Amino acid sequence: MSLDTKSLHLCNCNRTMPLDALALATALQLRQPLPIHEQMCRREVGDFEQQAEGDMIVACTQEARILGDVAEEGGRATAIRFVNIR
Repeated sequence: MSLDTKSLHLCNCNRTMPLDALALATALQLRQPLPIHEQMCRREVGDFEQQAEGDMIVACTQEARILGDVAEEGGRATAIRFVNIR
């Protein structure tokens, strides 16, 4: 799966899951490190809503319902896939 046409949204779940943005970008062959959220489903949900568009991959299955609703309400997301990276 190519990330060329998708947006990837990562969250470290309030710092309970260490994520290395540079290592992930290298492994995914991206040009720059990925932004990592700390509370994508709470404090940063407004940022997520603004970024929710097109074909999305969201690395959070625990809050898939909330994030899916937010993305759908924004009306700009065409597809959203949730993956568990724990």
